[in-house]
Amino acid sequence: MDISSKTLDNEYKELYQSEKLEDLVKIIKTTFLRNKLRKDNKKISEKDNEWFNKAEKLLYNELSISFDKTYDEIIEKLSEMCK
Repeated sequence: MDISSKTLDNEYKELYQSEKLEDLVKIIKTTFLRNKLRKDNKKISEKDNEWFNKAEKLLYNELSISFDKTYDEIIEKLSEMCK
């Protein structure tokens, strides 16, 4: 995914609508990296934040169903794994 693309919003929409876990991770990773780069300039994109939150929520819900865990348990487990 080209993070400098002017059609990034459309790419996010297509990835989100696919509902593939890999595509949700792409959205999360791309928006995180774009905002990390912008943070130095203090210009965090609201659009990227919206897509990040939507993808994160859907991903965690899918994982909670797959693993028969609560949403909060998934967040806790992923937080532990990322430390």
